Amino acid sequence: MIDSLVSNRNTYLAFLILAISLLLLGNPVFAGYQEGLDAYESGDYAASLKEWRPLAEQGDVDAQFNLAVMYLQGQGVLQDHKAALKWFKQAAELGYARVQHILGLMYYYGQGVPEDYKAAFRWFRKAADQGYVEAQAVLGDMYFGGDGVIRDREAAIKWYSLAAEHGHVGTQSFLGEVYNYGWDVAPDYKVAFKWFKKAAEQGGSEAQAVLGNMYEEGRGVPQDYTRAHMWWTISESGGVIEISRDQGEIEQLMTSDQIEKAQELARECVAKNYKDC
Repeated sequence: MIDSLVSNRNTYLAFLILAISLLLLGNPVFAGYQEGLDAYESGDYAASLKEWRPLAEQGDVDAQFNLAVMYLQGQGVLQDHKAALKWFKQAAELGYARVQHILGLMYYYGQGVPEDYKAAFRWFRKAADQGYVEAQAVLGDMYFGGDGVIRDREAAIKWYSLAAEHGHVGTQSFLGEVYNYGWDVAPDYKVAFKWFKKAAEQGGSEAQAVLGNMYEEGRGVPQDYTRAHMWWTISESGGVIEISRDQGEIEQLMTSDQIEKAQELARECVAKNYKDC
């Protein structure tokens, strides 16, 4: 299975850190929002709370989100997950997809609320229906594993595909594995190659390594030792181990000109950010 967005608690924390980093990106709609932002940036959390709380109570979704993050972090107030949940919910109910996704994470991990996969699923679904890519990927995971919903591989593939089409590299790689190994679908090497290629073009080093394997074996693509060597070289530079052995074996079947060409193609591919390689 992919390195799931809901597979470990560190992902929850990482996502909340991202949320906090985005706190300052709100668009001021109500008077006082910018004053709160200036105070926050200067570290005067009490002043920012004074400006944002009345705005949040008036329905300013950005102020609601900011208050939630401040309660979550204990900035200017005692850390209070329940208060954070209250403000996240108000913003989510106004259709804020990013906050709906955060609520899904909170319910999934039991942060400020009892752990509840079904509630998590409902909030992830709301965000996913609005096109929020991270939530689409998580729904794929939940359907695939049967977390909070009846296990449904067809639905999992649907949500994974939506996320992958929107550029989610983890789901692109996972779909490659699904079709490569025939996990509850008929194996289809051409489709597998397509998804691995999309992930590789975004710098996914594991997917790049798999492309090397597929070119070596002629699986889903015409056999091409030069391209196999190229992708292995690129993958190894990205940190994938145990590539040198494969390269050494394939080099026994290549001419010196082919090896030199593969190395040249690898340099060109990196220079093009892995596109059209």
